[in-house]
Amino acid sequence: MKIKTTQAKKHFGQNFLTNQDVLNKIIQNSQIQAEDFVLEIGPGTANLTQLINQKTDNYLGLEIDDTLMPFLKDYNVKFEDSLNFDIRNLPDKYKLIANIPYYITSPILNHYLMQSYINSWPMPEFMILMVQKEFAEKLTTTKKSNLLQTSISCVADVEYLFTVPSKDFDPAPKVDSAIIKITPNPKIPKDIEFKKFWSFLKILYSNPRKTIKNNLKPLKKDLNQIPEDTLKKRPENLSLIDCIKLYLNLT
Repeated sequence: MKIKTTQAKKHFGQNFLTNQDVLNKIIQNSQIQAEDFVLEIGPGTANLTQLINQKTDNYLGLEIDDTLMPFLKDYNVKFEDSLNFDIRNLPDKYKLIANIPYYITSPILNHYLMQSYINSWPMPEFMILMVQKEFAEKLTTTKKSNLLQTSISCVADVEYLFTVPSKDFDPAPKVDSAIIKITPNPKIPKDIEFKKFWSFLKILYSNPRKTIKNNLKPLKKDLNQIPEDTLKKRPENLSLIDCIKLYLNLT
C-alpha cells in the first residue's frame, strides 16, 4: 500500500502517520471483524482508513479538515468536528480508532468515554488511540495525579500497547507517541450514582497540589470523621478505592 501524505496544517495539529508497520500493528490490535462498526476520528489521508475498510463495511470517519476530501471521497466520512458529534447516532456496540492531535486527547476521552458513561449513550467496545507518549505513561501508571486519570480509571482499563517514534510522522512532532487501548470496565459500586461521584472528584482534584482538606472545603461537610493523616494527603496520593471510601464517608 502506498503511503499518502499532504501538507500538514499546524492549526489542526496534524501529523500524518507514515510507517506502514505501525499502521498494520494498529489494525492487528483492533481485531476488526466483518460485522464490527468502526468509528475513526481523524482519518487524514486515509492510510489507516483504507486498512479498516478492508476489514469491515460498517465504517464512519469524522474529519474536521474538509480539504482532505480528495483522499477520503471513497469512504463514509463526515467532515465535522468530532467533539460536536452526537454519540447517540452510533450503534450500541462499536470500536473507536483515532490518531488525533495531542491537544484534543482529553476532550475526546471526556466526550466518547466519560459523557457516554454518565448519560448512558453508546459506549465503544474499546478505543485504540494514538496519544503523546508521556500522556500514555501517566494514564497507565497506578498513581493517578489528576481528575482525568482518576475518572478514566473509574470506568475503564487502559493498556499501553507500543511506542511510536516521532520519525514515523510527517511532519515529525517534537515528542514520541504511543498507542493505547482503553476498554470500558466500570469499577464503581452500583449503589453509587456516578454523576454525583464525578462531581465529587472534580472538587477533590480542583487543585491536585493542595491537601485533600483544603480541596474539600467547598463541600461544607463535617470532615472530623476523616482521619487526619488522610486529610493531609494530596489527591495525587489517593487510589481509586481511597476516593470511593472518602466519597462514601461524606455522603
